[in-house]
Amino acid sequence: MHPAYFPVFFWSLVIFASFLGYGEILRRWINRREFDDIGWGLTAAWGMAVTLALGGLLMAFRLAKAQNLTVLVLVGAAAAAYFATQLLVPSGNSKSKIPNSKSSSSGFGFSSLLLFALAALAFASSIMWPLQIDPNDDVVCYLFFPQKILQTGTLIEPFNFRRMGTYGGQALLQALVMIVGGERNGHVPDRGFGILMLFGMLLHLSKGIPRSLGLLRFFAVGCLFFIAVPRINTGSHLTGGAMILALILTLSKLPSPAWAGWKAYLAPALLVAATGSLRMTYFLCIVGIVAFEPIIRYWTSSGNFASGKERGRPARMDKDGGQDARTPIGAALMNAFASVFPIAIGSLVILIPWMCVLWQSNGTPMFPPFLGTINPEFIVLGNKGGAIFDAAHALAYLFTPDALALIFCLGLVAFAGNRPLAYAAATVAFFVSWYTSYKFGVAVLSEGYRYTFPMLMPVALWMVISALSSDEPKEAPPAFRILLPVVLVLGLLLALNLPNAGRELGVQVESLPQQIYSRDPLVNSALTKADRELQKYTPPGSKIFAAVDTPYGFDFSRNEIYTADFPGGSAIGKWPLFQGPKALAKYLLEQGFKYIIASDFDNAMLLYTRKHWREHQRPEWFFKEVNGKYFLDFMDNVDAIAKNGRVVATAANLRLIELNPRALP
Repeated sequence: MHPAYFPVFFWSLVIFASFLGYGEILRRWINRREFDDIGWGLTAAWGMAVTLALGGLLMAFRLAKAQNLTVLVLVGAAAAAYFATQLLVPSGNSKSKIPNSKSSSSGFGFSSLLLFALAALAFASSIMWPLQIDPNDDVVCYLFFPQKILQTGTLIEPFNFRRMGTYGGQALLQALVMIVGGERNGHVPDRGFGILMLFGMLLHLSKGIPRSLGLLRFFAVGCLFFIAVPRINTGSHLTGGAMILALILTLSKLPSPAWAGWKAYLAPALLVAATGSLRMTYFLCIVGIVAFEPIIRYWTSSGNFASGKERGRPARMDKDGGQDARTPIGAALMNAFASVFPIAIGSLVILIPWMCVLWQSNGTPMFPPFLGTINPEFIVLGNKGGAIFDAAHALAYLFTPDALALIFCLGLVAFAGNRPLAYAAATVAFFVSWYTSYKFGVAVLSEGYRYTFPMLMPVALWMVISALSSDEPKEAPPAFRILLPVVLVLGLLLALNLPNAGRELGVQVESLPQQIYSRDPLVNSALTKADRELQKYTPPGSKIFAAVDTPYGFDFSRNEIYTADFPGGSAIGKWPLFQGPKALAKYLLEQGFKYIIASDFDNAMLLYTRKHWREHQRPEWFFKEVNGKYFLDFMDNVDAIAKNGRVVATAANLRLIELNPRALP
């Protein structure tokens, strides 16, 4: 029977509480006044980063099994409970108080309650969210990653193409939820935890908005719920955006590099590593912000931008916060980059366990640039039209309404409080979005938004709220100069997204009763039962090569099972394409496999259906021309092996085949 709604709901709250606990431990350990009041949203983001760092360490030693991850969650939740009691029992020691022990509300009454209600609804409806499940992504791939982590303590999948594209951070977060839940709960980390962290950070950030602008504050924070998330599967979208926003807010509070101890850089280093563990495409954005901000800081502190005397000479901050225009250029640059080196070194050290796991799995510490087990044919990052066509495609994407609305928000950079960081974040978000769309020229135009939303959205909303929180007077004429652009961009965001937001809100409300009372599995339970039923015919510990619809049904602790989501996309050595069934059988035997569990390719779900690859209708050329030939060759070879070899057993639409190359012609 499928896990019930409420056990998963309450367990998810415990996980989020553990993020608060670990984040507060980190804040107290850093013990700097700049981080005294960071708010519960940023505290939770710090805690998620700590959890991902500890989880990566456990995975490197194959210890991320269900019981150990349960302990990890309970320790963090216990810490959160302890810190919460200090609110009820005031202490004379000010350091013992958790951040936000003073009210963080700006007193906007009903509008704040409505925002909290929207956040609560979003979280509650994430538990068994019935939509945005892609059978080719989630059912075949993403939802078995967390199950394999829970059962084996790590994620080793050398023949899985999509395993190459991630360190596994999102899968680890899903694994935390699936300790109690199952495949139906794959949306909780993104739609649940991600939305809560973003909401908490934006709400805390908006405390500086004057009471007279309460309506604008409501819409600025509320845009988080109104902007449509371009989600088609259970991958990282809002979690990535939350980590990027958390890094920006942390950098904005970071003390002057000349006077900061090494502890101050631990939080941003953890956030950089956590963001990278979620999805490789976020790396350019988050690393770009860290690296580019000192450059902007250097130029804005020079005589060209400051009121400084001796124009043309870079200035630096002295220990009292003043500028010294006499600093030599070399020293000024070193001072500007003094924060980059510890963050870079710290994030690299934190990522080492994740790199070790990816190396064990796919022979690379980071993809890209290192290829590892990937088939070079599958690295299709451009369109057949060439570089000029891809550049035009990327430019066209930036002018699509959804992207353009967020880019307009970046134009508020001139009104942001922390100018160097604001210019760095806006510049990096814009150019990385263009570059990402350029590299993904193979995708249809609308797909660009899906890849860039987690980078554009948090920076855009930060710009809007920073402009509203500006210390500049809001009376005329500055009111016209500042508030009019904010009203225009908010109006544009709402006009584009309110219709979709209304439908989304309706689905959230409508789906809640269904989620609470439903006991239905994600797909036909006969398929997952067939996975384990066929395993019983194999000796424990034997090695199985699997190409099935629902691999999350396997018992990965019983057998050494590896999956092929895209046959030939990732492989140890050279994949035997167009060499016949005997070559495939020999190749698998050389890799230690004794059995194949494969779908009936004429009666499978979409990805493993022969007809699908013969009549592929997707506009991306590589699906049929590159991927298709590997799929069809693999299917024909497995069918020949089954016909001429030994089919040990069948169940549902699956067959267990014993590998025996001598039985083949």
